Amino acid sequence: MKNKLRAFLVGAVTTTLLSTTFLTAYAAPVKKTIPAIFNNIKIYVDGNLVKSKKSTNDSIQSLVYNDTRYIPLNTLSEILKKEITWNKDKNSIYIGKVPHENSKENTKKDIKEVTVSTAQEFVDAIGSNKRILLKPGVYNLSKIKQIDRADKSVTWEEVYDGKELNIKNVTNLTIEGTNSGKTKIIVSPRYAQIMNFNNVSNITIKNIIAGHAPQPYECDAGVLGFQNSSNIYLSGCTLYGCGSVGLHLFQVKEFDLIDSTVTDCSLRAIDINESQSIRFKRSKFTKHRAYSNIFFIMDSNFITFDDCTISDNNNWQWNFMETRNTPVILIDNCTIKNNSKPKDNKDWYTEEKVCFFDTDRSNILIRNSIINNNSCDSFVKNKNEVTFENCTIENNNFNKEESH
Repeated sequence: MKNKLRAFLVGAVTTTLLSTTFLTAYAAPVKKTIPAIFNNIKIYVDGNLVKSKKSTNDSIQSLVYNDTRYIPLNTLSEILKKEITWNKDKNSIYIGKVPHENSKENTKKDIKEVTVSTAQEFVDAIGSNKRILLKPGVYNLSKIKQIDRADKSVTWEEVYDGKELNIKNVTNLTIEGTNSGKTKIIVSPRYAQIMNFNNVSNITIKNIIAGHAPQPYECDAGVLGFQNSSNIYLSGCTLYGCGSVGLHLFQVKEFDLIDSTVTDCSLRAIDINESQSIRFKRSKFTKHRAYSNIFFIMDSNFITFDDCTISDNNNWQWNFMETRNTPVILIDNCTIKNNSKPKDNKDWYTEEKVCFFDTDRSNILIRNSIINNNSCDSFVKNKNEVTFENCTIENNNFNKEESH
């Protein structure tokens, strides 16, 4: 999905750009008429005048809007001598090197492809510059030789009731089931995540079902965890309980969960800390009975839910979606329905009534979405931090004093 992109790029972009206009641009194209001025400028790099191939003189066309000057992206490409690439699926622009599976450098001669059929073969194959294809079957990581690698890329960390697989310092790794819905990775220890990744980059996981072997709601660890990592792509996956957290992200940049399901977790579905550019697209978050939140997002930025379904989550104990110090959260074209928390049950931790959207120093834009048949003590705690645009909000059982 690559093609050259002709567009305008902000001369200087910072994370303080938190307006609705920026949120709109971040998620999906929306036509909007703006007052702007076109004029020509000269650009110097290290004292040398830059000339554009598309200009007949020394000037380059620019646009001025709200005291910010914009120049064509292809001009920036010429200045930096870097190729500009557009990835429609990820809604991303790449300047220069394209990461992971889109990279021209990652040809077949660079990536070693391995097909496995047992849990031992799978773990033995883990490493950088690998594409591991898993044949249909159940891969129980608790029933193999759990030996640490000398380079520590694979280690087995002790937990309360067993060992947990940790994958560290690995790049360009794909873990892919050969048949959708037919490949399951499980563990037995209640306190072990299925897989925990640390300091990894360019990781792709496709067509994998992952969860715990014991019965639902008897586990105290998560399903997948990522720390200090970047460029993570999950597609066609199902992450299920009795893992306490479906996805735990800590200090992660550029994460995509697409066409996947996170279900039946007992603490929360998603836990995000100190992370940015986290995108959930065409995914489902359903049937969680969390004894905290369904979603917890803290000290992060640029979190997007696009065309997702959040439904049939019941009996959570804290607030449904709780955000702290997260300036940009976008919920676009989503369906939020049939989520029920018994009213008048206080948060056992704060002793306050439970809220559906609880924000603190955060901004949530919810647009083009359906919110219906939900029940909770209160709808929005800080109304100035949650904005609704073109939403259908009906048949909910919230505090009658709230109007949305």
